[in-house]
Amino acid sequence: MLREAGFFVDTTLVGSTRKPSTEEKAELMKDAVAVVAGTDSYGASLLERLPNLRIISRVGVGLDNIDFSAASRLEIEVCWTPDAVSRAVAELTVGLIISTTRFVGKADRGLRRGEWKRYVGLEIHSRTLGIIGLGRIGKLVVPPMKALGAKIVANDIAPDHEFARKWGVEWRAREDLLAESDFVTLHVPLTKLTKGMVNEAFLNRMKPTAVLINTSRGSVVDEPALYEALRKGGIAGAAIDVFEKEPYEGPLRSLENVLLTCHMGSCSDLARKRMEEEAAGNIIAFFEGKSPPGRVPDDLRRNEV
Repeated sequence: MLREAGFFVDTTLVGSTRKPSTEEKAELMKDAVAVVAGTDSYGASLLERLPNLRIISRVGVGLDNIDFSAASRLEIEVCWTPDAVSRAVAELTVGLIISTTRFVGKADRGLRRGEWKRYVGLEIHSRTLGIIGLGRIGKLVVPPMKALGAKIVANDIAPDHEFARKWGVEWRAREDLLAESDFVTLHVPLTKLTKGMVNEAFLNRMKPTAVLINTSRGSVVDEPALYEALRKGGIAGAAIDVFEKEPYEGPLRSLENVLLTCHMGSCSDLARKRMEEEAAGNIIAFFEGKSPPGRVPDDLRRNEV
């Protein structure tokens, strides 16, 4: 799309397994007027060294890797592709709930060691799912979980009452949701309000038989607090797809009651295609003098971490 629109496209960093330093990125992007950004950091020290940059178009939904204050000061537009990934992340969330509550990972690891052991897990029907953040992704988790017979309670700073009425979702204060839910799934952006939200106090309010699912942002969870809760039996299990520092090399890997995946919520064939097309579309619209469809809303820019 970008080449067809007349852009020269440099793909040097595409597919690299090594994250380049700020100095390397500054040299590679010194002439760039636009960048299709992944999870690499775009802080002030980099942006200030890119005098020609006019727009950052982020593939995906996370924004915590971009310094909005610096981007605003330097008059750099910032866009994202939140709708492109929603269904893929929701699908992974449901898969992790089922895999964790039915001990799929534990059975797989045991069988590979020559152990034949069947685990009795939780059936979703008649259990309560608590959704913290009933936005794009949280809403897509509701229909399949309803189809499996779950009761759904939710907490959100901007409740969509029409959606809740349609799907039979009940609103709860966060403390009440944690005390009631058998599964708690997180679907919030990383902001000043949510950083470290899942701390010791949060985990202590959950049922000891409950399972935590995080496919949102790694820093929403206090990882040492989660490790202690899982180790001591404060909660029964967890499934974690995102981490504060990635690739993850921390102590959660030593626990049997946590399922870990490699930040792969958006890693479906259709989601990746949509992300790339929408990111390119934002850039093309911007240079055509139009408002990019994926411009990041002002309220999210103000709540940066």
